[in-house]
Order: sequence, then C-alpha cells, then structure tokens
Amino acid sequence: MSNIDSVLGGLGLDARDRQELEQFHNAESQKAMIQGGKLNFHFISKLTGICFKKCVAPGPVSSSAISRTEETCMRDCVNRFMEVQNAVLEKATKS
Repeated sequence: MSNIDSVLGGLGLDARDRQELEQFHNAESQKAMIQGGKLNFHFISKLTGICFKKCVAPGPVSSSAISRTEETCMRDCVNRFMEVQNAVLEKATKS
C-alpha cells in the first residue's frame, strides 16, 4: 500500500471519489517532477557556467580533456556552491 493509498483509505471515501483523488494526485506528482526537472536543468546549467568561467582559461582549446588544475577547480567550485546553497536553505528553514 502506497502513502497515498493509506491517506485516502483513512478518509472514508467511496471508490469513485478515491479514484478521482488518486488521478489528481498522480497528475500533480507528474507536473512537479517535470517542473523540478526544469529547475534542476536550469540550476545545473547556471552552476556549470559559473564554474566554467572561473576555472577554464579563456582562449583556444588546446586539448580535448580538461587539465588536472581545471578539474580540481571545477570540483571545488561545485562543492563550495553546494555548501553555500545548503547553508542558505538551512538558514531559511529555521527562520
């Protein structure tokens, strides 16, 4: 039994109303997943752009692979960005 089944089961709904609510829940869940995917894509694109500008030297590309220095910088940039995001979210949820 899923979470939605246990919640709906406790409401004393008839089968038709229960089915309608389940369909609504499923549709809203799918919308949230799609919107979340768009948000995640935007977030990842922005983060990649910020860290790329910071870590990859401008000018012509001399190799098909990133250097060890660039790789370390990108990893540190992403980690730092995530630490700041988590700190901001934690602070916001405590307020």
